Amino acid sequence: MSFSKAQDLIRLAQMAAARRTGVSLDEIVEEFSISHRTAQRMTQALETTFANVTAEDGEDRKRRWRIDPGALDRLQLRPETAIEALDIAGREAVAEGGCATARRWRGCAMAFWRG
Repeated sequence: MSFSKAQDLIRLAQMAAARRTGVSLDEIVEEFSISHRTAQRMTQALETTFANVTAEDGEDRKRRWRIDPGALDRLQLRPETAIEALDIAGREAVAEGGCATARRWRGCAMAFWRG
């Protein structure tokens, strides 16, 4: 995922957490100036990346994505996403010659996995 897309995903997560009823596809399309299909992909990424996302159909029959109240400051990565991120960081540290850093990252990944 590119840095720009990651920023958009975080911005979407903030929107979903800040709005009491969550965020709809139409609101995502408008906010990010994107197509309906791209907005669908963003909601899929939101659900795939964060564990505390709920999707509910409203009275207007529109699906809305919401992050549980109070969770804005603690967006929860899915365990498999976090482990993958730690593994990538460790490999990048080794490639850049940071062996001590890599050991710390791998230790964090192992501790996370044992949970």
